[in-house]
Amino acid sequence: MQDPELDPEPSTAARSITGTEAAAAAAALYGADPQRLLALEADPSPVVDQLGIIGSPFDPWLKIFDREWPEI
Repeated sequence: MQDPELDPEPSTAARSITGTEAAAAAAALYGADPQRLLALEADPSPVVDQLGIIGSPFDPWLKIFDREWPEI
């Protein structure tokens, strides 16, 4: 049984923030195109189709933000 004192406060619990404002904020932070973020939100198949392959689901996001998966 989980300790109720360890439950997060509703105001600090993790939450998903989506939509135009979230895309604009992320795009501004990384110098990306917010329309590409909205397109991936509308059609997440590039992410979902790669589930089960280590790191691959992150590739569409990394490309939008002009980043690469780190080499080991």
